[in-house]
Amino acid sequence: MRVSDLMHTPAVTSTPTATVSAVAQLMAARNVGSVVIVDNVGEVAGIVTDRDITVRGVAHGRSGDIPVEALMTRTVASVEPGADVSDAAATMMKRGVRRLPVVDEQGHAHGVVTLDDIMRNVARQVDEVSDLLLGQATHLSMGP
Repeated sequence: MRVSDLMHTPAVTSTPTATVSAVAQLMAARNVGSVVIVDNVGEVAGIVTDRDITVRGVAHGRSGDIPVEALMTRTVASVEPGADVSDAAATMMKRGVRRLPVVDEQGHAHGVVTLDDIMRNVARQVDEVSDLLLGQATHLSMGP
């Protein structure tokens, strides 16, 4: 399965100069836990999560009026839409992140794939295999 099959589109984005408060309000309005920060040409410049706002901002008494670039992660792990989901999961594990922007060859964000998306997909696959095995077991127990 490809990342494009699971990703949320479009990516929720903002600019580095937006305030932390504005980005938090955007997260609330769009019901997301992260916002991809894009530069003036639309390339991914960073990502900020609800945890970043809490741990790097609120916990240190920082104002919601500061630019989000003060809290964002700048070295962003990302994945291309055509990548295999297992590659996205491996990147998440290696980098210790739960969300990956999905970017094209130019570095423009098209969506976001999350660990929750991947886990829901795995659970769905396990259910399908379980149903198949139960069906076969029932067929075998009924005899020829």
